[in-house]
Amino acid sequence: MQYNPFDSFLVPEQPSFFFREGQVQADVCVWNPLVKKNLGCFFEFNTGPKDELIELLPDNCFSFYFFLNDNPQGYVAGPNQALKKLILPANATIFIFKPLSIIKTVLSASFTLNNFNSLYPIKFFFKNSSILDELTVAADFAERKRIFLAEARRHILAPKYDASKYGFNLVDESQLIICQSRGQKQVGYIAKKMGFSERYCHMLFNDALGLSMKQYSEVIRFQNVIKMFFHQTTNFLEVAMANNFHDQAHLNHFFKKFTPYTPSEYLRIFYNYETFGLPIDVVQRGYQNSPEPYRYQRQTDQI
Repeated sequence: MQYNPFDSFLVPEQPSFFFREGQVQADVCVWNPLVKKNLGCFFEFNTGPKDELIELLPDNCFSFYFFLNDNPQGYVAGPNQALKKLILPANATIFIFKPLSIIKTVLSASFTLNNFNSLYPIKFFFKNSSILDELTVAADFAERKRIFLAEARRHILAPKYDASKYGFNLVDESQLIICQSRGQKQVGYIAKKMGFSERYCHMLFNDALGLSMKQYSEVIRFQNVIKMFFHQTTNFLEVAMANNFHDQAHLNHFFKKFTPYTPSEYLRIFYNYETFGLPIDVVQRGYQNSPEPYRYQRQTDQI
């Protein structure tokens, strides 16, 4: 099976990052050379004179949050399976990193579904590191990306976590199939492609990520719904059909599994429902300026 990473792994959709008054910078880069799903996403923006409460959508990603001001703080959070609220401090540079996979990292051994909703101080993973001070005094977004990648690769990557312990080959391939299918492939299909039983695939996937394949797939499907709303169409029936829902009511029911809103209620938060338009120009993303050179290449997998 062929895949193109640039096509398959888009930046997680977080409207609270992008629908802001000030400039938002974003970038994607290859950060983890140990796995195929090897990309990570950076975001940066500044907050105003008051603390700010934002709502984060489920996106399957771990998150590294850095609040850079006179009292810099850093946290690591597990992926959220429902809408999560986060308070951003006033007058701070908010610097965020989201790895698209945690296979072959120390995170895979440290988090389970039971503690995903917790925020852990950055020193929990970056022991004896000056990363907070370095990020705070860094000149710009590009320098912060370089600093983070250097420290993350030193403290977080874990080559010793091999396939026999975490089944990372199976999990890595399974993630690719789930993402490429936008969460619409059943576990039975994936297990057949992998050549193992559904039970065995479930066990390895859950051990490696702390999430079941079904949970992971449903969030990918939800993210694709959000991407379509903000980048393609706000026709609810069209979105429902593209994501294999029976009808608009089925889409609404699915949407409310992850948020307290219906799709129309959620979209009203970000732009006028009566004159939807397609706000493609609202989100300005500079993916071409990665902090290090890399190439997206089409690869062939034996699946």
